[in-house]
Amino acid sequence: MDYEENEIKITGVIGNTMIAKENRKDQIFFLNKRYIKNSILTNSADQAFKGGTGINKHGFFILNIQMSPDMYDINVHPTKLEVRFKDENLIYRVVYHAIKTTILKNEFLGNKENENEINYVESEFKFLTNHFVNEKSSSKKVLSNESESIIKRKEKRKIEYKYIGILFRTYIIIEIDNELYFIDQHAAHERILYEEIKANYKNHIKNNTQMTLIPEVVNLSHKEMEFVKEYLDMFKNIGFDIEPFGELSVKINGIPDIDYKTNSNHIFMDILDEMLTNERGGIRDIEERFIATVACKAAVKAHMDLSKDEVNYLIQNLLNLNNPYTCPHGRPTTIKFTLNDVKNKLNIS
Repeated sequence: MDYEENEIKITGVIGNTMIAKENRKDQIFFLNKRYIKNSILTNSADQAFKGGTGINKHGFFILNIQMSPDMYDINVHPTKLEVRFKDENLIYRVVYHAIKTTILKNEFLGNKENENEINYVESEFKFLTNHFVNEKSSSKKVLSNESESIIKRKEKRKIEYKYIGILFRTYIIIEIDNELYFIDQHAAHERILYEEIKANYKNHIKNNTQMTLIPEVVNLSHKEMEFVKEYLDMFKNIGFDIEPFGELSVKINGIPDIDYKTNSNHIFMDILDEMLTNERGGIRDIEERFIATVACKAAVKAHMDLSKDEVNYLIQNLLNLNNPYTCPHGRPTTIKFTLNDVKNKLNIS
């Protein structure tokens, strides 16, 4: 990492999802080369790594923050390990941008061309820190056009690949310049849907509902009904057309209009069950998890057969994303094996 903003410079290294840990031992901050601890920095890093490290795992980093001494106070603890920043919002923002921007500079499927993803990073940061309000319908179209440019690169990554096949009806295998890539079909489709759903949600895009031929009435438990009532607006913003139908029932008139590769008949209950397993957290955490859950339940699963056209659809859409590296739960979308990796396994010199 080598990032600079508002007279704050951050250098060091960060790790990908393959070396994320269940503890924070590999998260190290220095301030002007002095080892420090600070909850603002740690929280900002957690948010920047969110969706890229796996559930309940923490990203790897060793970072040195350089700034003027008049921007912080190091005398808040006898050991001088803890510091207090004069502008906590600023340092939170800069650390988030530094980590997120560096993550997005990684190569993908052999393509090393980087773009300036500042719009995507800023959009993600705003979603994290601000509550979006409904705009007048006249501005909806403008927001929709902006969302397209935010989730997608200005220019799609260009690669030439040889399609090998699908292993275990789960992993798409392609060859690029003496390298083999395994593409997890579920993780790949989940990331594509996640970016699409999240863009619609953040920008309050209307007409994102697929109406059902016959409305379905679903009976719920007290706990389920309470959750639906509390987050009814969230369900509607995602694309569900639902309404209370009696004390413990809801009527489902429509579901999110996305590219389902699985049975969509039970999508509402599947999502509700998943959300209720861990309903704690702030509103942004719940929104993020809700969007990720919708994408996960709608995406193609392992052991589902894909045609060559469907494989090409997944690959081309991944190449178009700013952030194609992991599914929203942190599982890598692709894994690379070089020619040397194969030779070493076969003991070929």
